[in-house]
Amino acid sequence: MSYPQPSMPPYMQPVPPNKPGWRKNIKWIAIGSVVFVCSCLGLAYNQGSKLQAEQTATAIVVANVTATAQQSNTNATSEAVAIAATVEQDNANATKEAIAIAATQTEEARPTNTPVPTNTPLPPTATPFVAEIGQSNPIGQWEITILDISIANDFSEAATGKWLVVHGTITNKGDDHLIGKQELKVRTDTKTIELDRNASNQAAKRLNVTSIGDLGGKMIKRGEREEWAIAFDIPQDSNELWFTLEGTDAVKFGAIGETAELPTVTPRPTATAVPDLATEAGAIDVCKQAVKQRLTHPSTADFPWFDYQTVQEGDLTWYVQSTVKAKNSFNLEVEFVWVCKVTYEGNSRWNIDDVQMAEQ
Repeated sequence: MSYPQPSMPPYMQPVPPNKPGWRKNIKWIAIGSVVFVCSCLGLAYNQGSKLQAEQTATAIVVANVTATAQQSNTNATSEAVAIAATVEQDNANATKEAIAIAATQTEEARPTNTPVPTNTPLPPTATPFVAEIGQSNPIGQWEITILDISIANDFSEAATGKWLVVHGTITNKGDDHLIGKQELKVRTDTKTIELDRNASNQAAKRLNVTSIGDLGGKMIKRGEREEWAIAFDIPQDSNELWFTLEGTDAVKFGAIGETAELPTVTPRPTATAVPDLATEAGAIDVCKQAVKQRLTHPSTADFPWFDYQTVQEGDLTWYVQSTVKAKNSFNLEVEFVWVCKVTYEGNSRWNIDDVQMAEQ
C-alpha cells in the first residue's frame, strides 16, 4: 500500500544531476545571503550606536564632575581671598589702634612745663652727717677740716654765676700723710665737681687740683702749706655743699654763707717768702726728670706713685730719695735707688746740684 508523499517546495526538491533546474535556486540563496549580511550589519550598527551613546554619556558625566570641581575650587579661592582681606583689614585696624594708644601714652607721659625745684640736694652716696665748719670731719681714713666757705662775685671775668671758695685742710688719720691718688668731689645741688688730688709724699697735706670738671675751678694759695683752697663757679641757686672721698661716705657742710668779698691771701710774714714753685712737689718733679735723663733707656722709666722721702734745707733746697724701675744696658729691667739734691733759683728755674743712682 503506498502513501502519498508530502509535497516539497520546488527549491527543496532534489535536483537530479545534470539537470538544468538547480540553477534556479541560486537566486534564493543570494537573497538569503543578502538578508543575513544586512541583519549582521544592522546588529553591528546598533551595537556601535549604543557604545557611542554610552561613551558620550560618560564624557558628559566627567565634564559635569570637572565643572563642579572647578566651581568648588573657584568658590574656595574666593572665600580664601575674602578671609585674607578680612584679616588684613583687622590687622590694619589693630595697628591703627596701637598707634593711637601709643600716641595717647606718649602725650600723657610728656613732661609738663612744671618747673623742677632747684634747691633739692643730690642724694649722697651714703647717709651723711652735717659737718661743722672749723672742726675736723672724718671721712673714712681721711680728716677734712673746712676753715671757711664763702661766695665771691669778682673772682674771674669768665664767671657765669658766683664763685664758691672752700678753704681747709685734708690729712690721713693713720700716718699724717696722703697715700695714693684719691678724688675729692665737691658737690652742690646742681653740679658735681671732681677734684684730682696729687699727693705723693709724707709732707703733702696740700690739695693739688688738676681738674675740676666743667665749672672752671682753680686753685688759689691761702695760708700755710698744709692748707688748701679751691674756688669754682656755681649757679646762683645752689645752697648746699657736699664733700666725698672715693669709696667713703658723703659729708654735708651745711648751707653756704654769702659774703661780698673774696677771702684775701695771707702771705708769710717774712722777707724771704717761699714762691709757689719752690714746693716739695716741684722738687720731686725736677728730680724725676734728672734721674730719667741719666738712664740708659729713659722711655722705660717707671716711677712709683708715692714713696718719696724728702728733706728741706732752708727755704729753697730739697733732698729727694726714691726708686725707679727701668731697663739697663743689657736690656734687662732692674730697680735703681736714687738721691737727688735741687735748689730753686727763681723765675721757674731749678738747679740740679747732685744725682746719685745705684742698681739694686
